[in-house]
Amino acid sequence: MDISKKFKVHVGFSDHSIGNVAATTAVALGAKIIEKHFKLKDKKTIDSFFSVDKSDFINLISNIREVEKTIGKTNYSVTKSAIKHLVGKRSIYTSSTIRKGDIFTIDNIKVVRPSLGLDPKYFHYMLGKKSNYNLPPATRLRLSYIKK
Repeated sequence: MDISKKFKVHVGFSDHSIGNVAATTAVALGAKIIEKHFKLKDKKTIDSFFSVDKSDFINLISNIREVEKTIGKTNYSVTKSAIKHLVGKRSIYTSSTIRKGDIFTIDNIKVVRPSLGLDPKYFHYMLGKKSNYNLPPATRLRLSYIKK
């Protein structure tokens, strides 16, 4: 949420709506504190129509916990289980002999498996650049192979 980032505070939501959709949506959007009116059995107040009883409150908490699980936590690291599958991705390799000073072209480099070389996002960057090494076919490319 913008408020939590801008002011470095936890954001709350004061829920005066009927049901629990608004509160669970607020959690999905980043709210960390929920205020919901609670009513005792057989007690009528001015707030009774949007207040929750024990059963509704338990349901609200359950829904909030499900939303929290669904959102998860931000983590940009590669998990151990994903690392073994990285080999199935693609990377850039030489497809023919490239001599020092030759230009990288679509005829001498290819994007193939496994992903032990340079990421395919660099393919167009490599095109037109000169090699500073002699490279045999099936060599995994690296940015350091470009002549500066």
